[in-house]
Amino acid sequence: PYTFDATGAFLGGCEEGGEFHKLLAQAGALQHLRFLKVETARNIYPDFSLDLHLSGGFEEYIRGVRELFPEEQRGLEDYFALIRKIGEEINRFEGLTWWHTILFPFFFWHLIRYQRVSLGQILDRYFQGDGIKRVLSTLPAHLPPSRLSLFFTAVLISKVLAHGVWYPHGGMETLSQALETAFREAGGELRLKTEVERIEVQDGAVQGVYTRGGDFLQAQRVVAAINIRRALMELVPEAYRERFFKVVNRLEYSLSTCLVYMGVEMDVDRSALPYFTYIGPEDAQAEYEQLSRGEMPDDPTMIITIPTLLDPSLAPPGHQ
Repeated sequence: PYTFDATGAFLGGCEEGGEFHKLLAQAGALQHLRFLKVETARNIYPDFSLDLHLSGGFEEYIRGVRELFPEEQRGLEDYFALIRKIGEEINRFEGLTWWHTILFPFFFWHLIRYQRVSLGQILDRYFQGDGIKRVLSTLPAHLPPSRLSLFFTAVLISKVLAHGVWYPHGGMETLSQALETAFREAGGELRLKTEVERIEVQDGAVQGVYTRGGDFLQAQRVVAAINIRRALMELVPEAYRERFFKVVNRLEYSLSTCLVYMGVEMDVDRSALPYFTYIGPEDAQAEYEQLSRGEMPDDPTMIITIPTLLDPSLAPPGHQ
Protein backbone atom coordinates (compact mmCIF):
# COMPACT_ATOMS: atom_id res chain seq x y z
CA PRO A 1 0.00 0.00 0.00
CA TYR A 2 0.96 3.62 -0.55
CA THR A 3 0.72 6.32 2.13
CA PHE A 4 -0.03 9.79 0.76
CA ASP A 5 0.13 13.10 2.64
CA ALA A 6 -3.09 15.11 2.63
CA THR A 7 -1.10 18.32 3.10
CA GLY A 8 2.21 19.69 4.26
CA ALA A 9 5.73 19.10 2.93
CA PHE A 10 7.87 19.67 6.02
CA LEU A 11 7.82 20.93 9.60
CA GLY A 12 10.02 23.35 11.53
CA GLY A 13 10.86 23.62 15.20
CA CYS A 14 11.10 19.84 15.68
CA GLU A 15 14.62 19.91 17.12
CA GLU A 16 15.18 19.52 20.87
CA GLY A 17 13.90 22.73 22.47
CA GLY A 18 12.23 23.93 19.25
CA GLU A 19 8.81 25.59 19.28
CA PHE A 20 6.91 22.64 17.80
CA HIS A 21 8.95 20.15 19.83
CA LYS A 22 7.87 21.90 23.04
CA LEU A 23 4.22 22.05 21.98
CA LEU A 24 4.14 18.33 21.17
CA ALA A 25 5.82 17.51 24.50
CA GLN A 26 3.29 19.60 26.42
CA ALA A 27 0.45 17.86 24.58
CA GLY A 28 1.88 14.41 25.38
CA ALA A 29 2.21 13.56 21.69
CA LEU A 30 5.98 13.77 21.26
CA GLN A 31 6.59 10.25 22.56
CA HIS A 32 4.49 8.86 19.69
CA LEU A 33 6.49 10.59 16.93
CA ARG A 34 9.86 10.32 15.22
CA PHE A 35 11.15 13.04 12.91
CA LEU A 36 13.45 12.71 9.90
CA LYS A 37 15.73 15.60 8.90
CA VAL A 38 15.20 17.06 5.42
CA GLU A 39 18.73 17.55 4.12
CA THR A 40 18.25 19.23 0.74
CA ALA A 41 15.70 21.02 -1.40
CA ARG A 42 15.78 22.60 -4.83
CA ASN A 43 14.25 25.83 -6.13
CA ILE A 44 13.96 26.07 -9.92
CA TYR A 45 13.23 29.38 -11.67
CA PRO A 46 12.96 30.15 -15.41
CA ASP A 47 16.56 31.38 -15.66
CA PHE A 48 18.42 29.72 -12.74
CA SER A 49 18.13 27.18 -9.92
CA LEU A 50 19.24 27.00 -6.30
CA ASP A 51 20.07 23.86 -4.32
CA LEU A 52 19.34 24.42 -0.63
CA HIS A 53 21.30 22.53 2.01
CA LEU A 54 18.96 22.55 4.98
CA SER A 55 20.79 20.41 7.50
CA GLY A 56 22.60 23.46 8.87
CA GLY A 57 19.42 25.45 9.32
CA PHE A 58 18.88 28.99 8.16
CA GLU A 59 22.54 30.02 8.36
CA GLU A 60 23.40 27.42 5.74
CA TYR A 61 20.58 28.70 3.57
CA ILE A 62 22.03 32.21 3.82
CA ARG A 63 25.42 30.96 2.64
CA GLY A 64 23.83 29.38 -0.42
CA VAL A 65 22.05 32.61 -1.35
CA ARG A 66 25.25 34.63 -0.91
CA GLU A 67 27.16 32.31 -3.23
CA LEU A 68 24.48 32.63 -5.91
CA PHE A 69 24.23 36.44 -5.64
CA PRO A 70 27.66 37.81 -4.61
CA GLU A 71 26.78 41.23 -6.04
CA GLU A 72 23.97 41.56 -3.47
CA GLN A 73 26.24 41.00 -0.46
CA ARG A 74 25.58 44.34 1.25
CA GLY A 75 21.83 44.11 0.80
CA LEU A 76 21.80 40.54 2.17
CA GLU A 77 23.65 41.60 5.30
CA ASP A 78 21.20 44.44 5.97
CA TYR A 79 18.15 42.33 5.12
CA PHE A 80 19.04 39.40 7.37
CA ALA A 81 20.10 41.77 10.16
CA LEU A 82 16.59 43.26 10.04
CA ILE A 83 14.96 39.82 10.00
CA ARG A 84 17.00 38.78 13.05
CA LYS A 85 16.12 41.98 14.93
CA ILE A 86 12.40 41.47 14.35
CA GLY A 87 12.73 37.81 15.37
CA GLU A 88 14.49 38.79 18.60
CA GLU A 89 11.77 41.30 19.46
CA ILE A 90 9.03 38.76 18.73
CA ASN A 91 10.71 36.29 21.09
CA ARG A 92 11.07 39.01 23.73
CA PHE A 93 7.41 39.94 23.33
CA GLU A 94 6.38 36.43 24.41
CA GLY A 95 7.99 37.06 27.80
CA LEU A 96 6.49 40.54 28.16
CA THR A 97 6.95 42.09 31.65
CA TRP A 98 5.52 45.25 33.17
CA TRP A 99 8.71 47.21 32.55
CA HIS A 100 8.74 46.02 28.91
CA THR A 101 5.23 47.46 28.65
CA ILE A 102 6.26 50.80 30.13
CA LEU A 103 9.25 51.08 27.79
CA PHE A 104 7.53 49.39 24.85
CA PRO A 105 8.83 51.75 22.11
CA PHE A 106 12.39 51.20 23.33
CA PHE A 107 12.25 47.38 23.48
CA PHE A 108 10.02 46.84 20.42
CA TRP A 109 11.03 49.60 18.05
CA HIS A 110 11.14 47.31 14.98
CA LEU A 111 7.73 45.79 15.76
CA ILE A 112 6.21 49.25 15.85
CA ARG A 113 7.96 50.54 12.74
CA TYR A 114 7.41 47.51 10.47
CA GLN A 115 4.01 46.25 11.64
CA ARG A 116 2.27 47.09 8.33
CA VAL A 117 5.18 46.70 5.95
CA SER A 118 5.11 44.06 3.21
CA LEU A 119 8.04 41.83 2.33
CA GLY A 120 7.99 43.35 -1.16
CA GLN A 121 8.67 46.84 0.19
CA ILE A 122 11.74 45.59 2.08
CA LEU A 123 13.07 43.58 -0.85
CA ASP A 124 12.80 46.65 -3.08
CA ARG A 125 14.69 48.67 -0.48
CA TYR A 126 17.67 46.32 -0.21
CA PHE A 127 17.98 44.62 -3.62
CA GLN A 128 18.20 45.52 -7.29
CA GLY A 129 17.98 42.17 -9.09
CA ASP A 130 14.72 40.30 -9.67
CA GLY A 131 16.40 36.91 -9.12
CA ILE A 132 17.27 37.42 -5.48
CA LYS A 133 13.84 38.90 -4.79
CA ARG A 134 12.27 35.74 -6.20
CA VAL A 135 14.47 33.51 -4.03
CA LEU A 136 13.82 35.40 -0.81
CA SER A 137 10.07 35.69 -1.36
CA THR A 138 9.60 31.97 -2.12
CA LEU A 139 11.31 31.00 1.13
CA PRO A 140 8.33 31.61 3.43
CA ALA A 141 5.34 31.08 1.14
CA HIS A 142 4.19 30.89 -2.46
CA LEU A 143 2.68 34.35 -2.74
CA PRO A 144 4.02 37.50 -4.39
CA PRO A 145 6.09 39.70 -2.05
CA SER A 146 3.41 42.41 -2.13
CA ARG A 147 1.01 39.98 -0.42
CA LEU A 148 3.43 38.79 2.25
CA SER A 149 3.82 40.42 5.63
CA LEU A 150 7.39 41.15 6.70
CA PHE A 151 6.37 39.99 10.20
CA PHE A 152 5.14 36.68 8.83
CA THR A 153 8.47 36.16 7.11
CA ALA A 154 10.48 37.04 10.23
CA VAL A 155 8.39 34.75 12.44
CA LEU A 156 8.69 31.86 10.01
CA ILE A 157 12.46 32.25 9.76
CA SER A 158 13.14 32.77 13.47
CA LYS A 159 10.72 30.17 14.83
CA VAL A 160 10.26 27.57 12.12
CA LEU A 161 13.21 27.50 9.73
CA ALA A 162 16.06 28.61 11.98
CA HIS A 163 17.30 25.09 12.74
CA GLY A 164 16.27 23.16 9.65
CA VAL A 165 13.10 21.34 8.62
CA TRP A 166 11.76 17.86 9.33
CA TYR A 167 9.38 15.17 8.11
CA PRO A 168 7.50 12.77 10.43
CA HIS A 169 8.29 9.08 10.01
CA GLY A 170 5.17 7.38 8.69
CA GLY A 171 3.88 10.47 6.91
CA MET A 172 2.10 13.66 7.94
CA GLU A 173 -0.94 11.76 9.20
CA THR A 174 1.12 10.47 12.11
CA LEU A 175 0.86 13.97 13.62
CA SER A 176 -2.91 13.81 13.96
CA GLN A 177 -2.66 10.18 15.08
CA ALA A 178 -0.16 11.11 17.81
CA LEU A 179 -2.33 13.99 19.00
CA GLU A 180 -5.37 11.71 19.03
CA THR A 181 -3.52 9.10 21.09
CA ALA A 182 -2.29 11.72 23.57
CA PHE A 183 -5.77 13.22 23.79
CA ARG A 184 -7.35 9.86 24.61
CA GLU A 185 -4.59 9.02 27.09
CA ALA A 186 -5.41 12.27 28.91
CA GLY A 187 -9.06 11.23 29.19
CA GLY A 188 -10.40 13.07 26.17
CA GLU A 189 -13.33 11.90 24.07
CA LEU A 190 -13.08 12.12 20.29
CA ARG A 191 -16.23 12.21 18.16
CA LEU A 192 -15.72 11.76 14.44
CA LYS A 193 -18.34 12.52 11.76
CA THR A 194 -20.22 14.70 14.25
CA GLU A 195 -21.36 17.98 12.72
CA VAL A 196 -21.76 21.03 14.95
CA GLU A 197 -24.99 22.91 14.32
CA ARG A 198 -24.59 25.82 16.75
CA ILE A 199 -22.14 27.32 19.22
CA GLU A 200 -24.09 28.19 22.34
CA VAL A 201 -23.34 31.61 23.87
CA GLN A 202 -25.04 33.16 26.91
CA ASP A 203 -24.32 36.55 28.47
CA GLY A 204 -21.27 36.95 26.25
CA ALA A 205 -19.66 33.66 27.34
CA VAL A 206 -19.49 30.42 25.37
CA GLN A 207 -21.37 27.49 26.95
CA GLY A 208 -20.64 24.68 24.48
CA VAL A 209 -21.93 23.34 21.17
CA TYR A 210 -25.06 21.65 19.83
CA THR A 211 -24.51 18.86 17.34
CA ARG A 212 -26.65 18.09 14.31
CA GLY A 213 -27.87 15.03 16.19
CA GLY A 214 -29.22 17.17 19.03
CA ASP A 215 -26.54 16.52 21.65
CA PHE A 216 -25.24 19.41 23.77
CA LEU A 217 -21.53 19.28 24.62
CA GLN A 218 -20.68 21.68 27.43
CA ALA A 219 -17.38 23.54 27.22
CA GLN A 220 -15.70 26.64 28.62
CA ARG A 221 -13.81 27.13 25.35
CA VAL A 222 -14.63 26.23 21.75
CA VAL A 223 -11.95 26.02 19.05
CA ALA A 224 -13.45 26.26 15.56
CA ALA A 225 -10.84 25.07 13.06
CA ILE A 226 -13.14 25.59 10.08
CA ASN A 227 -13.96 28.35 7.61
CA ILE A 228 -14.00 31.48 9.77
CA ARG A 229 -17.00 32.93 7.95
CA ARG A 230 -19.08 29.86 8.73
CA ALA A 231 -17.89 29.77 12.33
CA LEU A 232 -18.65 33.41 13.17
CA MET A 233 -21.54 34.19 10.82
CA GLU A 234 -23.51 30.93 10.92
CA LEU A 235 -22.67 28.95 14.06
CA VAL A 236 -22.71 31.68 16.72
CA PRO A 237 -26.09 33.08 17.79
CA GLU A 238 -27.44 35.82 15.52
CA ALA A 239 -27.29 38.41 18.30
CA TYR A 240 -23.49 38.13 18.37
CA ARG A 241 -22.81 38.07 14.64
CA GLU A 242 -22.91 41.82 14.12
CA ARG A 243 -19.77 42.40 16.17
CA PHE A 244 -17.82 40.08 13.83
CA PHE A 245 -19.38 41.21 10.56
CA LYS A 246 -16.96 44.00 9.62
CA VAL A 247 -13.88 41.94 10.43
CA VAL A 248 -15.07 38.82 8.60
CA ASN A 249 -16.38 40.78 5.61
CA ARG A 250 -12.92 42.29 5.01
CA LEU A 251 -11.24 38.89 4.83
CA GLU A 252 -10.18 37.56 1.45
CA TYR A 253 -10.09 33.86 0.64
CA SER A 254 -6.68 32.47 -0.20
CA LEU A 255 -6.10 30.69 -3.49
CA SER A 256 -6.66 26.95 -3.71
CA THR A 257 -4.04 24.34 -4.52
CA CYS A 258 -4.48 21.36 -6.82
CA LEU A 259 -2.88 18.17 -5.46
CA VAL A 260 -1.93 15.22 -7.68
CA TYR A 261 -0.96 11.93 -6.01
CA MET A 262 1.16 9.42 -7.90
CA GLY A 263 2.37 5.96 -6.93
CA VAL A 264 5.01 4.75 -9.34
CA GLU A 265 7.39 1.82 -9.74
CA MET A 266 10.79 3.38 -10.33
CA ASP A 267 14.18 4.10 -8.80
CA VAL A 268 14.98 7.71 -7.95
CA ASP A 269 18.51 9.07 -7.90
CA ARG A 270 18.73 11.08 -4.67
CA SER A 271 21.49 13.27 -6.10
CA ALA A 272 19.41 14.13 -9.17
CA LEU A 273 16.06 14.76 -7.49
CA PRO A 274 15.70 15.75 -3.81
CA TYR A 275 12.68 15.18 -1.59
CA PHE A 276 11.40 18.74 -2.15
CA THR A 277 11.52 20.63 -5.46
CA TYR A 278 9.95 24.05 -6.00
CA ILE A 279 9.37 25.25 -9.57
CA GLY A 280 8.59 28.95 -9.51
CA PRO A 281 7.20 31.44 -12.03
CA GLU A 282 9.01 34.29 -13.72
CA ASP A 283 6.65 36.84 -12.16
CA ALA A 284 4.84 35.80 -8.96
CA GLN A 285 2.74 38.98 -8.91
CA ALA A 286 1.47 38.44 -12.45
CA GLU A 287 0.70 34.80 -11.69
CA TYR A 288 -1.22 35.74 -8.54
CA GLU A 289 -3.32 38.31 -10.40
CA GLN A 290 -4.02 35.83 -13.18
CA LEU A 291 -5.15 33.14 -10.73
CA SER A 292 -7.28 35.68 -8.85
CA ARG A 293 -9.14 36.32 -12.12
CA GLY A 294 -9.83 32.61 -12.41
CA GLU A 295 -7.31 32.07 -15.21
CA MET A 296 -4.77 29.22 -15.24
CA PRO A 297 -1.18 30.17 -16.18
CA ASP A 298 0.57 28.16 -18.88
CA ASP A 299 3.36 27.27 -16.44
CA PRO A 300 1.97 27.58 -12.90
CA THR A 301 4.02 27.29 -9.73
CA MET A 302 4.59 23.64 -8.88
CA ILE A 303 5.95 21.73 -5.89
CA ILE A 304 7.11 18.12 -6.18
CA THR A 305 7.72 16.03 -3.08
CA ILE A 306 8.95 12.42 -2.94
CA PRO A 307 8.41 11.30 0.67
CA THR A 308 9.81 7.81 0.05
CA LEU A 309 13.27 9.38 -0.32
CA LEU A 310 12.98 10.12 3.40
CA ASP A 311 10.81 7.22 4.52
CA PRO A 312 10.78 4.14 2.20
CA SER A 313 8.04 2.53 4.33
CA LEU A 314 5.46 4.81 2.65
CA ALA A 315 5.42 2.64 -0.50
CA PRO A 316 6.09 -0.98 -1.49
CA PRO A 317 9.74 -1.93 -2.18
CA GLY A 318 10.96 -0.45 -5.46
CA HIS A 319 8.09 2.06 -5.58
CA GLN A 320 7.88 5.79 -4.89
